[in-house]
Amino acid sequence: MYASFFGLHDEPFSVAPDPRFMYLSDAHRDALRHLEQGLAGGGGFVLLTGEIGAGKTTVWRAFLERLPPDVDIATVVNPRLKVDALLARVCEDLGVPRPDAASGAVFDPIDALHGHLLLSHAQGRRTLIAVDEAQALSDEVLEQLRLLTNLVTSDRKLVQVLLIGQPELLDTLARPEMEPLAQRIVARYHLPALPEDETRRYIAHRLAVAGAGGPLPFDDEALALVHRLCRGVPRRINVLCDRTLLAAFEARRARIDAALDAGQCRRGLRARDLRRQRGQQRGLARLGVARLQRVVELAHRAVSVGLGPARAARAGRGRSVVVFPAAQGGAHGVDETAHVGRAGQAVALPLGGQSPAASPAGRRCIRRPRPARSPAGPAARSAGRARRAASGRAADASAPPAPRRP
Repeated sequence: MYASFFGLHDEPFSVAPDPRFMYLSDAHRDALRHLEQGLAGGGGFVLLTGEIGAGKTTVWRAFLERLPPDVDIATVVNPRLKVDALLARVCEDLGVPRPDAASGAVFDPIDALHGHLLLSHAQGRRTLIAVDEAQALSDEVLEQLRLLTNLVTSDRKLVQVLLIGQPELLDTLARPEMEPLAQRIVARYHLPALPEDETRRYIAHRLAVAGAGGPLPFDDEALALVHRLCRGVPRRINVLCDRTLLAAFEARRARIDAALDAGQCRRGLRARDLRRQRGQQRGLARLGVARLQRVVELAHRAVSVGLGPARAARAGRGRSVVVFPAAQGGAHGVDETAHVGRAGQAVALPLGGQSPAASPAGRRCIRRPRPARSPAGPAARSAGRARRAASGRAADASAPPAPRRP
């Protein structure tokens, strides 16, 4: 939309991964060296972690391009897979042959994978299993990956595993039960955010790839503000710069200063807070409906089995089951069983046209609601107390005196 206005042939700050815009900072190159050394060492696990949007995918794609031709790779992009699905995915990516269905032979993925790895090793090939978003892997899947690294020959392991994930993966591997896997990590690298000078070069690189030939549309103060607001995270930089260029295009401003950047950031933060607030409201609404549905179900069950008041209250976990007569607001002309929550909310459940109070069981398990208090003010309440006191004194005066005890 704004590309032609700034003399560009592409939008430079799209969040979609595009290998043309790949920028390798010093930290990215250091991460690549660690991954390559870990692969060359022939160890069990290689670990790459980083914050959300720090560029792990960029490093991973650059690492794939640099893999030697004698490496077979299986990629797992869905960390929610169970153990059987994980093994099936690895076997499919590596081309492990499966027996013919007509033969009726049982397929054991571990044995089939072991045989395939031995054959690949005899041919001088290596095997790598790469798992993205590894912080979401279950303990069972992590243990299965560890067991796969136990497939070895006399001089080397038959398979290596690359785990790519967010910092939560480090917390998982630091647990005592994960010590057998942690000891097999031969190389690890945590990808940091970009420093301020790298942020400037990152923005200039993407603009140059998109076709910018002159000076940058951002001035020095705007670039410094982008780094401070985004804290050097590339994905955040892309989002903020894209919105800022769009705002400058709408305002027909070819030069972007810090004021325009700050305005875009404030609008983005307000939109984010609004989305978060709406999400919380939707979550509370779903939670409230689920709770009320559960209480109505318990109340209906209590009425149907004829529980006593105490047992019905325990079944509803301390909540009261009451009846609203049709004259007091029943929608269908019959009594309706309802639940009154702690906040005074009620949910009605029709009982098919039959009043639960008509049966002895219904009368035993239903608590009638207390009469509502009068909305009278303090003066009316004081007058009522005076009338009650006067009637009590009159009753005492009319009663015969009690005989005295000797």
